[in-house]
Amino acid sequence: MKKILWVTMSYYLMQGIIHNLGHVVTPVYVSEAGIPRYMFGFFFSAMSLGLLLGAPVWGVLGEGRRKRPFIVLGLIGYSIGQVMFVC
Repeated sequence: MKKILWVTMSYYLMQGIIHNLGHVVTPVYVSEAGIPRYMFGFFFSAMSLGLLLGAPVWGVLGEGRRKRPFIVLGLIGYSIGQVMFVC
């Protein structure tokens, strides 16, 4: 049981680090697009609000079922959103 917990926590740590790497360059994209600087704060807070509202939904969907498909779906959706943001 401890090995599974260690692997799971390591996975979520790496996932969190990788997902937050994009936040470093976001202000550059915002300024290059000609968007006012204060909008970065709006974008970041909108993302946080989406996470706040979406987490319970994903939690309920995964509760009592296999969680892996919902985790994979969430990661794919997040990845597509990041690619769309860069393009």
